[in-house]
Amino acid sequence: MAGQAERKFIREQEQYRNLFIQKTGVKQEDLWQKIIYSPSNPDAVYANLYQAIVGQVADLLDAIGSDIESIQTALLGIRTVTALSDKDVDEQETQLTKLESQTNQANDEYTRIAGAAKSSYRKIDQFSA
Repeated sequence: MAGQAERKFIREQEQYRNLFIQKTGVKQEDLWQKIIYSPSNPDAVYANLYQAIVGQVADLLDAIGSDIESIQTALLGIRTVTALSDKDVDEQETQLTKLESQTNQANDEYTRIAGAAKSSYRKIDQFSA
């Protein structure tokens, strides 16, 4: 029975790790350290997996939030420079449009991951002790 439970845990952990790699682009070396199954305390093992997943999602959201803030700061700088200068208005407008597009993409990605995390939390709540 312990062997089957261990295989199930390993499979589930690998599924979550692969999900992060495939869907969010996280590199394998940036994922949590693999958790070793303990047949003497499976509830704690699943609680550790739950915490690792929640931590990984929090890291992703922090990184996306930082990206959004950086782009917004760059946009503000360009708007300020554009307001002060009449030179090369077309180039400045192109840069502004590009940065606004990047901001929207980052914001959409943030919203997508936050929404996915919210629905996934419900699915992985069964693992928490």
